[in-house]
Amino acid sequence: MGSSMFIPNSKISRYLSAESVGFWVDYAPDSKSVGLVCKLPLMILKSILLGAKVDLHFMFTEIPNRYLTIGLTVHDVEDNPSMYVYPIRDKIEIKGLNKLLEKKRIEIAFYDDFSHPAISCATNLPLEFIEKLKTLKNKGFTTVKDFFIGHAVTESCFKALHDSYESSSSLPTSIASCSLELYAIKSLLIGAHESVVNKIYYDLFDGKNGSEGYIQEDMIKYALSYLFMNNVVSSPMIREGNKDREFTDIAVFDNNDILLIESKASAIIEKGRLTNSFRRESGTSKLIKKAISQVEGVSKLCHSGVEVNIGAENTNVIDSSNNIHIFIVVTELIYLDQEPSFNELTNKIYDETGCKVQVVDLSSLINIIKLSRGMSKAFWKHLEGRFELSYYNKTYNIRDIDSSLPVRL
Repeated sequence: MGSSMFIPNSKISRYLSAESVGFWVDYAPDSKSVGLVCKLPLMILKSILLGAKVDLHFMFTEIPNRYLTIGLTVHDVEDNPSMYVYPIRDKIEIKGLNKLLEKKRIEIAFYDDFSHPAISCATNLPLEFIEKLKTLKNKGFTTVKDFFIGHAVTESCFKALHDSYESSSSLPTSIASCSLELYAIKSLLIGAHESVVNKIYYDLFDGKNGSEGYIQEDMIKYALSYLFMNNVVSSPMIREGNKDREFTDIAVFDNNDILLIESKASAIIEKGRLTNSFRRESGTSKLIKKAISQVEGVSKLCHSGVEVNIGAENTNVIDSSNNIHIFIVVTELIYLDQEPSFNELTNKIYDETGCKVQVVDLSSLINIIKLSRGMSKAFWKHLEGRFELSYYNKTYNIRDIDSSLPVRL
């Protein structure tokens, strides 16, 4: 396949930028190639690079019209694979479906949370899968236009894929599924550039010497720069005695509002193996515990007052007069709030120092930035409401949605 990657048409590209997760089938007339375009969380992409089994699903649900949904199951965790489904809303989203039925080989383009192309590969679809999909497709289908229909379709697809799924809807759903044998897998060296932010490069296959952590920090800074441009600082330093040390991983200074970020990456590429649910949850808990311990010290310094070096001999004083938010950002948040000990610790930090601490994963942070629509005031307002929910309900599992739009489930 060379070093090229399938690039979707402009309309699908707009959908890709807007969605948190999604699947699209497209056809490129110039190269006469069919592409399956997938947008998935970073942790799932890392699992695919580590060889996690991937299953593709085309599902047709009747209510009574037939609706098409594309789904993917990624066996990232041995005993609890991740399932994603995406009801089709616009026929342009399946432009390449007819061509897919004519070809055995398709290209697959995986995009990350930031809508950056991250992995390219190819697969050969089994003949029996293509024949079954033809049969189901030829019975006709339409696209989802209504939120309530979309919800029913999504729930029914999850139920059809996993019978033990507790579904609010279980409509008749026919499925054509196959396991994908991926080949010519390439982790792309990403170059991302916008006029107001710095250029960053990262390679998901690079899992040496803590590079996954550095990559995650760069991605977070890049995302925040859309809102705060040059007011985002990596590794701000403070003076302790005769030495300088890092204050936190990333800081945002926006007049009286300050956001400090402690980033913790799940370094599964460096470890070189997939794992089970218990180890995955345990690993996330250890990262959160370590970060809270670090944040406790940071918050005390903020409360008493600290001068922070933000580069080029510039300094900024942080003290209790500032509105200070602290985010602990993990790669993925697998934390079931079974006991509130972590929440009690972060609540105590607020009670004692006024610093508002929250735990989020990478996908949630990106979604919060998107919901701010380029307005910093909206960002800070969202953080205030989110912290209040976390504080009083003792939970980190908060879903951020745009109340003005239908929810993509």
